Formats: sequence, C-alpha cells, structure tokens
Amino acid sequence: MNNYQRIGSQNNATVGRIFENKIYEYFLSKEKIDLKRQPSIKIGVSNFEKEHKEHKFDLISREEKKEKIIIECKCHKWRKKINVPSAKMTIWNEAMYYFLLLPKKYKKYFVIPKDYNEKRKMTLAQYYISQYKHLIPKGVEIFEYDERNNNLEKVL
Repeated sequence: MNNYQRIGSQNNATVGRIFENKIYEYFLSKEKIDLKRQPSIKIGVSNFEKEHKEHKFDLISREEKKEKIIIECKCHKWRKKINVPSAKMTIWNEAMYYFLLLPKKYKKYFVIPKDYNEKRKMTLAQYYISQYKHLIPKGVEIFEYDERNNNLEKVL
C-alpha cells in the first residue's frame, strides 16, 4: 500500500489549512485585502439556475466596492522533489473547471507553493501551465507563494 501522506505532517488536510491560513494572512497584511473563509457560491452548467449547487471555495474578498476575488489554494509539491504528482494535477484541473463555472464578475486566483524541480528546471506551476494551459479558463491567474520570503509571484 502506498502512503501519500506528506512526510513530517499530521495529515494532508492540516497541511492544506496551514497553507490557506498563510495565504489569508499574506493578503490581509501585504495586500490589505480582507478575506472570508470557505464562501459558498452557486455554480453549474445547467440552463436551470435552480439546479445549480453550492460549492465552497477557499477564500473570497469581503470588499463590496471592488471586483470580488475568489482564491483557491492547493498546497501540492513535486513528489519526492522529482516526480509529477499526477493525481494532484487532476485536482488542479477540477479547480479550473470550478473557476470556469463562476460568473465573470469574479477575479480568480489559484495559489500554490513555489516548488522548484532541479531535474526538470521548472516549478510545479510552470509544469502545470506547460502541460494543461488548454484547461485554464480565461481570466484565471496562477500565483506561487514563496514561503521563505513571504512573497506571492504571478506565474500566469
């Protein structure tokens, strides 16, 4: 049996929550954007809006006067620093689909940790964009969070 638990972590859900909290704090302190956690927004492809279902995103800006920002955080890294986390790429594709279903009025941010692969000479975000750009909806911005210097860098 394979154990895909991140080495040194309590569990993967905790790793994700910790990362989401870092992104929350980054936007609050550096960008001065107050965010709400786990907002539910009705989305769907049906012509019958009544049939749309609530989906929880990670973060949404509270400011009503500006364009709303939806942030989806994924704390995924290269497997053993060299292997592609293929199952995680599927999760990222799913996130892109949810972004596609959002109304156009939202700015859509996808935030992941900056994780460089020496063998491939690229970060995981760069790899994803090179392989799956055709699935990234127009208007989605992809950011890497560099924990060492508490910095967010736009990749796409």
